[in-house]
Amino acid sequence: MIAKQLLAVLLSIGVSASPLALRDASTVLADLSSILDHLSTLSTTVANFDGTLTGAVSVQQDEMTLSDALNKTVIDLTASPVFGAADSTSVTKAVTGLETSIVTVLDKIIGKKSLFASAGVTSVVLSDLETLQGLTDDLSTQLQRKVTAADASTIASEAAQLDAVYTVAISAFS
Repeated sequence: MIAKQLLAVLLSIGVSASPLALRDASTVLADLSSILDHLSTLSTTVANFDGTLTGAVSVQQDEMTLSDALNKTVIDLTASPVFGAADSTSVTKAVTGLETSIVTVLDKIIGKKSLFASAGVTSVVLSDLETLQGLTDDLSTQLQRKVTAADASTIASEAAQLDAVYTVAISAFS
């Protein structure tokens, strides 16, 4: 009897903690809004970076927070059904709205390359850029699977543009 009760409790915990519980467009839109907030924070931190190791740690912490938000969005997209036309349009509009912020952050990072070098963290920045590019690509791939064909084309085009900017940033630190 105790074993059955314990099994029931464990199963209920497993179900409620399931990482693949069904998500929807509103969850993804909230995730994309969170990414935009984290991009803004990272942009400010990079702009204020003064070449110190303490400053570099702050930049990396904000990058890790952004990476976590990107990863969460990819997970939520994976657990989302294919979006209807209206949700597809909303999600596509939200994700294309991130492009300017991403480019701004990457430009600021490139502009601070000499300060990152003086702090001795260029290899860390390179690794972070590669991580962000990979997560951005994963986000694009998952989005394209969930939106309409026309919206998927828009997202693919934007992803190609972002990849080009990431390539420039990665080359600057390679």
